[in-house]
Amino acid sequence: MKKKGILLLIVGLLILIPSIVLAAQPTVEISGVTNAKPGDTVAYDIKINSSSDSRASKFEANLEYDQNILELRSVTAKSWTKESGSSNLNFSYEGGISGSSTIATITFKVKDNVPKQTTNISLKDIRITTLDEDDSSSIVTISENASHKVSLAIKSTDNSLKDLQVDGETVEEFKSDTYEYELLVSSDTDEIEIKATPNNANATFEESFGNRKVKLDYGENEVLVKVKAESGEIQVYKLMITREDDRNTNNDLKEIIINSGRIKLELSKNKVNYTIKTYKLKELEIDAVPVDEKAEVEIEIPEEIIVGDNIVTITVTSEMGEEKVYTLTFQNSEDELDTKLKNLYIKGYDIDFDKNTMVYQVVYDKKYKDGLDFSIVTATNEDLVGYTIYYNGEEVTEDTKISLKAGDKYEIRVYPLGMEEGDNSETTIYTIEVIKDKRVSFFLILEILIALVLFVLIIIQVVKRNKKRKNDANTETKKEVVSQEKLKEEVNKTKVIDTDELNKINELDKE
Repeated sequence: MKKKGILLLIVGLLILIPSIVLAAQPTVEISGVTNAKPGDTVAYDIKINSSSDSRASKFEANLEYDQNILELRSVTAKSWTKESGSSNLNFSYEGGISGSSTIATITFKVKDNVPKQTTNISLKDIRITTLDEDDSSSIVTISENASHKVSLAIKSTDNSLKDLQVDGETVEEFKSDTYEYELLVSSDTDEIEIKATPNNANATFEESFGNRKVKLDYGENEVLVKVKAESGEIQVYKLMITREDDRNTNNDLKEIIINSGRIKLELSKNKVNYTIKTYKLKELEIDAVPVDEKAEVEIEIPEEIIVGDNIVTITVTSEMGEEKVYTLTFQNSEDELDTKLKNLYIKGYDIDFDKNTMVYQVVYDKKYKDGLDFSIVTATNEDLVGYTIYYNGEEVTEDTKISLKAGDKYEIRVYPLGMEEGDNSETTIYTIEVIKDKRVSFFLILEILIALVLFVLIIIQVVKRNKKRKNDANTETKKEVVSQEKLKEEVNKTKVIDTDELNKINELDKE
């Protein structure tokens, strides 16, 4: 009998097990926002999952959250009826529902000025009343698990700066809550380096608006630093940087050098258009020197030089950016020219100049040891021919140092302007040689005669003086002999007094 009872019990259990398995427990989950920032409103849904043969008709739970961080704004039941007067979550549904259902939405506001941290919203002590197919009810207590809790990360809204530097120096009077600054930099500062340090380690910079080097234009430059808080808010710091402008406005030319100086051009300050006559010009090489070395020069020369007008433009751009255009018109000719001189003068000399005489000699004179001074007149207009003076084979310039001596030679080369460099086929050369003076000077002879006369007079005077001294010496000797003889005579005339007489004389003197 006992064995039959046990067997029946086992069979009964086997029959009941499928029923137990099919009547699965309902589950609960809470879901919603996981990241927020102070001031945000966040919402969370509570959902019940019930089996088809078990309807949920009532939900009870405790809602736990940090009231220092979150402020509960509302609990909205969806198709459920919320029981009033309860501090806990307590909802009921008439007739019950099955399957998955969102029964309520809970809304919070993240309080202001909350430091970054993570907080939890949790459901605890969960109880669900279920209805079976026969409307019999039962209360199910659900154990806590991960789906009953949501973690909310509070992101920092700090998008302020702790420091703001320009070229390694903190901006004057910088404060985290001051967002606009004005700076003045020198004219030669064409680039600055921005370095900013956020107060919050999780703050970042908007792309291209953080630490960087910034090119500066002259005048005002707006430089922005955009700080992005961890929560996403952006704060803009604005730097108004004024770059002083002391650039030179001078766009004048100091000199125009044409074909290595063979073609001369004198510049006038306020003149920009020049006409230059040239002869058989085939090539042009031009260099322009600005007054201000920081000015830029651009030269445009015709590719081919023609007979007639050839236009050259020289554009000078000042450091400030202002332009001045010089125009040179080369009137090129092939007509024959006379490259001889009309006249040639040399200071201090009369050379009896003849334009067909090519070599002259001048006698060296120390008065002109620093060089000869020429005055030159060309036979043809100076717009068409030019000349260059050479001293001992070197061209004479303002910097040439001359120490003139016999044997030196000058050359004056007269040539058509515009001829190619090295083409001397139509050049006329006049040579002036410095020679030694071989003539006998009258004044030199006179000086020698005067010197000889003076020498003879000096000799005569010396002889006279020596003779006088000898005569004076003889006279003194004779005087000395006479004196000695007179002395002897006086001695002889002197009376000798004995002792008794001397005593008497002394006694008379006493009386």
